[in-house]
Amino acid sequence: MAVSLIVLLILLAAPSHGPGAEPSMRCMVLAVLDGDTFVAACATGRVTIRLAEVDAPERDQPFGRQAREHLRRLLERGGGLVTVLPRTRDRYGRLVAAARAAGRELGPAMVAAGMAWHYRRYSRSQRLRALEEAARREGKGLWSRPNPVPPWRWRRRRIRP
Repeated sequence: MAVSLIVLLILLAAPSHGPGAEPSMRCMVLAVLDGDTFVAACATGRVTIRLAEVDAPERDQPFGRQAREHLRRLLERGGGLVTVLPRTRDRYGRLVAAARAAGRELGPAMVAAGMAWHYRRYSRSQRLRALEEAARREGKGLWSRPNPVPPWRWRRRRIRP
């Protein structure tokens, strides 16, 4: 047990740098809040991480529960370890970041599975656009239903009666 804890602390404390890549950090996932947000223990402490460039259904929205479970499964494949590439902080103080688990980019994986939208308001990624279009054509995930409501509209509906 003590050896496992020491290895985990070393992994979390060691920054990961690739050639030409921005600094990243390794974290241990503590909880998945929804399809695009999770809480992790990083070298800097406990951090709430919001996946960059994607927007998943809210928990009380159709496909919200499925999106959360899909992200949880993706994170479990990495044994709960995730590599986080910080981008910015949002107005709620969450770290907006790209993230990888088991060598897989989480945002694109969520979009490709039809569990999240490409958040075009904050992203110009042609890759994410193509992944969303393919998921739509194939009727994957939330695209299996007619006219799914994007989360940014769903949130506005909840705020305004």
